[in-house]
Amino acid sequence: MPTRTLPSGQAIKYIDAASAGPLTAIHVVLKWSSISPILDGGGITLNWLGTAVTPSLADVIYLVSHITASINSIPTGAVASPQSYMASSLLGGTNNATAEAYDISSTLNGAPHGAPIYSTNWTLGVTGPSGACPEGMAACISIKAPYGTDVEFAPGPPPSRPRARDRGRIYFGPLNNGTIVQEATTNRTKFANTFMGDLLTWVHSIASITSTAGVVWDLGVWSRRAAILKQIIE
Repeated sequence: MPTRTLPSGQAIKYIDAASAGPLTAIHVVLKWSSISPILDGGGITLNWLGTAVTPSLADVIYLVSHITASINSIPTGAVASPQSYMASSLLGGTNNATAEAYDISSTLNGAPHGAPIYSTNWTLGVTGPSGACPEGMAACISIKAPYGTDVEFAPGPPPSRPRARDRGRIYFGPLNNGTIVQEATTNRTKFANTFMGDLLTWVHSIASITSTAGVVWDLGVWSRRAAILKQIIE
């Protein structure tokens, strides 16, 4: 997908295993159900840094409610909401989707982080047009934190790629056939430009969220190997 750089002008934030405090690093899992018993509904995962003031559970709840609302809303500058691009095989209706928030502040190295500190049901809005479409088709949204001094390839053994720790992905789907078009000159199937632009606009709209208590939640890339959570810039 095309890339878009986030607004600059601020110091890049990060949380590492040594400096993390309670609720400063939150792993959010959104899930939706399928109408069909043989299809997995799917979902997405997002990671957040909480800075400015010490986050509380109320701030985590605010974060989750903001994210779920963003799925059903048209971001400023977009044409359509994220949920309108989802497959019609998904189960709509009141409270058929779930959201869970996990505190990973002390487990940035990938150790088990236990049960969610907050979970809730929410309602996925009306999805897009029905029609034949590959089951489980998703769009991969690449996100990137600053590379800093990390190099692409480091000596081994085994060889490593430090910059890979600064990159992440959001798999968004399953998608409906309104997200794809046929290119006129080559007849190849590709994602529609409007769809790609709207997804990038959505990520921008949730890249930084400020709670009512003043906690700034920044979308981040979580590297378990480096035990660090970095704010994204692109």
